[in-house]
Amino acid sequence: ALKVTTGYPTLDDALEGGVDRGELIEFLGLYSSGKTSLLVGVVRGQLLHRYRPLVVTNEVAPRRWAARVDRAITGKTRQEILQNPRRYVRMIQRLKQATGRMIIKGFPTGTATVADVEALMVRLRDEEGFTPDSLIVDYAGEMRSERYPQDFRLGIIDIFRGLRAIGQKWGIPVFTAGQTDAAAEGKEIVGGRNQSEAKGINAVIDVGISISQTLEEAARVPPECRLTSFKVREGGRFPPLPFVFMIDRGVIVPAGSAGVRP
Repeated sequence: ALKVTTGYPTLDDALEGGVDRGELIEFLGLYSSGKTSLLVGVVRGQLLHRYRPLVVTNEVAPRRWAARVDRAITGKTRQEILQNPRRYVRMIQRLKQATGRMIIKGFPTGTATVADVEALMVRLRDEEGFTPDSLIVDYAGEMRSERYPQDFRLGIIDIFRGLRAIGQKWGIPVFTAGQTDAAAEGKEIVGGRNQSEAKGINAVIDVGISISQTLEEAARVPPECRLTSFKVREGGRFPPLPFVFMIDRGVIVPAGSAGVRP
C-alpha cells in the first residue's frame, strides 16, 4: 500500500488514508505537551497493523519508551501492570505474536547524526534482517548536524532535510517532533509560525501537525487538546481534531475513544 497509518484512525481519515512513503511528518508542540505520547501512539497503531517501526530516541531511555508502548498496547496503567507484572508480561508476549516488530535504539542527547541513523538502518537490515516500515525520531532537535555544528538554526534545518532524504531513499515515512515558542502556550491554534527552532523547517516537512491546547482545555479532567494541520504538502489542511490525554496510560487518544467523552 502507498499509504502508511499514522496510528490514529481519525488522523488517517483527515489525511485521506494516512501518510505517503517518503514523507516527513512533524508533531509540533510546547515542551511537555505530549509530543512523545503522540509518537508512542503512532508506534502502537503501526504495530497493531503489523508494521515494523524503528524508534530512535535521544530523550527518553529505550527501556522507558518500550514500557510506554507496552502500556499503550495493553491499555493498562503503570500501577495496574506493577500489581500483576507476570500477567501483563504474558499478555504482552501474546500480543507480540499478533503484532508487528519494533526496534528501539537510544543515542545520547546531541550526539546522533542523520548518518548515524542510516548506518543503524543498514546494520539492522544486513545483520538482523530488519527493514523498517517507518522511522520515528524522538526527536530531531536533539540530533547533531555534521554540516553546521556551530549554527543551531542551519543545523536543525539540515537535520530535517537529512531525515526526509532517508524517508525518500528507503521508501518509508519519518515521524518526528518539534518545539514551539513560548507564544504557543494557551493558544487556540498553534501553527508553523510558532516553530521555535527554525522557521525553515516548515519548507522541509511534508505534513505538519500542531498540538493546540487552551488553558481551559488543559484544566479539564481528563485534559483535552486538538491536533491542527499547519501544512499538508499533498492535499488540503483539515479541521482541528479533538484529542484527549490519558495521563495514566501515557498516551493521547482521539476524543470519544476508549470510553472517553468527546
